[in-house]
Amino acid sequence: MMRRFLPLLMLLAACSPQAEDGIHGYLEADYVDLAAEVAGRLKTCADEGTWLAAGSAAFELDAAPESIELTQRQAEAAALQARRNEAEAGLKLARLERDRLQSLQKKHFVSREDLDRAEAAVEQAEAARKAADASLQAAEEGIRRVRWLIKQKRQVTSQPARVERCFFESGEWVAPGRAVVRLLPRGSIKAIVYVPEARLSSIAPGNTLKLHVDGRTEPIEARIRHIAAEPEFTPPVIYSEDTRASLVYRVEAEISPQQQRQLHPGQPVDAELP
Repeated sequence: MMRRFLPLLMLLAACSPQAEDGIHGYLEADYVDLAAEVAGRLKTCADEGTWLAAGSAAFELDAAPESIELTQRQAEAAALQARRNEAEAGLKLARLERDRLQSLQKKHFVSREDLDRAEAAVEQAEAARKAADASLQAAEEGIRRVRWLIKQKRQVTSQPARVERCFFESGEWVAPGRAVVRLLPRGSIKAIVYVPEARLSSIAPGNTLKLHVDGRTEPIEARIRHIAAEPEFTPPVIYSEDTRASLVYRVEAEISPQQQRQLHPGQPVDAELP
């Protein structure tokens, strides 16, 4: 779906001298909206119109509360690790004592009661280590969760893109899943043109169109990617005296990234068919 329309420009293009064949259309883009899965207050947002390299931060939510929590959880985990080490050492000693008494009991140097107490001590030490392991694992899981929250609060681009819009101001609260930034990935602009039924047999996916855009002396080449299966009436945004009552087919054509420089979604185009 086209994100922006420029109705007045469309009307002018429809009446331009280049539209001899009545093949009109516009440029459209596949925008990407970036959101965070967690809530937070917006800290920074990339400036609109800025080109970002892949991996660059598009926006960042305030992660100060999570950073404080992470420090606290790491300290707790360190203490629990020390307890776990103590429990492991205690279990090792209890097992050594039990093994020693087992050897002595076989020679009747110690009573069965002494061996039973040693085995009970091993069981207690094993339970203590198991509890220490569970506490440490829970603490480590908490650390992983907080680190994930911090990572979510800094959203980066997966590919080169231009910042089209930031939906929030710095300091505003952002709910989970709400789009914060709209990006225009490099190479995402395409042409949408409407071909009369009588001319449909002359084109096929893979064919090349020549697009005329205001302000450019040379046409732009675009490769047809898709032709609609069903006809429709000419969209109101590209009405002209010749085409307003015509049934046309929507044709989508790809433009190479190199030719997309200085192009903008919503610009009207006139097309020459092969």
